[in-house]
Amino acid sequence: TMERWIENNFRTRAEFVLVARGEAGSMDGFIAVLLNRADRLAVIDLIAVHPRAQGRGFGLGLIKESERRVAGVADRFQVGTQGSNLGAHRLYAKAGFVMATTDITMHRHRGGAIPA
Repeated sequence: TMERWIENNFRTRAEFVLVARGEAGSMDGFIAVLLNRADRLAVIDLIAVHPRAQGRGFGLGLIKESERRVAGVADRFQVGTQGSNLGAHRLYAKAGFVMATTDITMHRHRGGAIPA
């Protein structure tokens, strides 16, 4: 299940993982947050909202609750996303994030075409 995947992948990596549940108790989204106490920096490592729940405020709610939880420990909140992920851009802008840097990641795949 998605819940088990989240638990297994973030048990030791994330400072915390929050889960958003829908009316029927289904998991509609989650956020995993890393925390660098020395730099007073919180980082959204991964955030996802199920397509059936998108546009209903789950993503923004997860971000706002994460900010509340790191208040007093982190002065800055950071997130990275793909340039083509316009939905994420809109969500982060709505949450008050501004673009600080852009990066290009290049991949080379051996033995064939680059997967789409």
